[in-house]
Amino acid sequence: MTETTMPPWQAARLAVLLDALSGVPLSEAERASLTWLAGFERCTVENVAAVITRAQRIP
Repeated sequence: MTETTMPPWQAARLAVLLDALSGVPLSEAERASLTWLAGFERCTVENVAAVITRAQRIP
């Protein structure tokens, strides 16, 4: 499934995850996993994105 063929709500959740990973190169398999994860509830996606963001701040 691509961003153009997924439901708008899932594309929005995928964008949240991709924003948290801004600048991190992703393989096709990793992007596919993020697309799968974006199918979960909004609060779950936001929590995962928050953890990613915090982890990037650790020196």
